[in-house]
Amino acid sequence: RVIQRKQAMHMLLTGELITAEKAQAYGLLNTVVPPNLLESEAVKLAEQIASKSNFGIRLGKNMFYEQLKYENLDDAYDFATE
Repeated sequence: RVIQRKQAMHMLLTGELITAEKAQAYGLLNTVVPPNLLESEAVKLAEQIASKSNFGIRLGKNMFYEQLKYENLDDAYDFATE
């Protein structure tokens, strides 16, 4: 759902490596950071997630994966708002 078919096909057929910036532009990455900040940014993200309610995180993850089962985006939105 994230990457366009033509981009996916190009990657599949050529096997070319892509840059982090291109992967982010394709929607495959949320954030790109310099290598020297990778560990500190990963820890910061982990701490942010860990500070949230376990129940809320679990519920959010379950809802996210459930809505992926819907082919139609409108149906997924309807499910998520029930």
